[in-house]
Amino acid sequence: MSGRNITGTPQPLSSLAVRSLGRSVTWGRGDKQVVVEGGPSDVRLRAVFRTNLQKQGEKERVRAALLRAALQLGAAHGFASLGLREVARAAGIAPTSFYRHFADMQELGSALSTELVGQTIAEVCDAIGAPTNALVEVLWDSMFAACERDPELTRFFLAERAGASPQLRASLQGQLSVLAEALRAAAHSTTASAADAAVVLLVDACARALDETPEQRAALRGGCTWAISRLLAAESSKVDP
Repeated sequence: MSGRNITGTPQPLSSLAVRSLGRSVTWGRGDKQVVVEGGPSDVRLRAVFRTNLQKQGEKERVRAALLRAALQLGAAHGFASLGLREVARAAGIAPTSFYRHFADMQELGSALSTELVGQTIAEVCDAIGAPTNALVEVLWDSMFAACERDPELTRFFLAERAGASPQLRASLQGQLSVLAEALRAAAHSTTASAADAAVVLLVDACARALDETPEQRAALRGGCTWAISRLLAAESSKVDP
C-alpha cells in the first residue's frame, strides 16, 4: 500500500462524485471522501467507479420499467391477475431478473404505492410546526404535483383501492394511513379520524383536478383546502390533552 493514502469513509456508489486531481482521485461527497493517490491506478479506479455508476443507473432504469409495465398491465387487466413473468416480459427482461429488483408482486405493488404518496409524506413531515392553513396548502400542492406528474399512476391507485388484490389494497391503504399519521403529527391537535378523512378528501379531489380546466382546478383547490382546514380545526377540540 506504499504510495497510497486512503482517508475518509466511502459513500454509496449512487452518490459518488469522481474527479481527477493530478495524481489522485477524490470520490465521495461533502466531508466524507476518499482520496487515492498513486499514478496509473487512478485511471483504473475511475474506470471501476464509472462502471459501478453505470450499473446503478441501469438497475434503476430496469426497476422503473418493471413498475411502468405493472402499472399499464394492471390498468388493463387488474393488478390481481398479473404474474411476475408477464410483467418481466413487458419490461423487456428475463423473468429471473425480476428478483433482482423485487421479492414478489406484492413488493412491486408496495413500490407503486410509495411512488405516488411518498414525497407528499416527506413534505408534510417537513411542514411540522406550520400554521394549519399553510400546512394544508403544502398538503394539496405536493399531492397534486404527484398526481399531475403521473396521471396514469393516480388513476391506477384510485381504481385499485377497491380492486381484487387484497395485498395491493392493503399496501395502498397503508400509504394513506402513513400520510394521515404525518398530517396528524404536523397539525398538532387533531383526531386520527379527521386526518384519515382529510387524506381521502385530498386524494379524490387531486385526482378530479387532473381533468379540470385551470380555473376549475383553482376553485377545487380552494374548496378542498378550506374543507380540510375546517375539518382539522373542528376535530382539534376532541383530542385528549
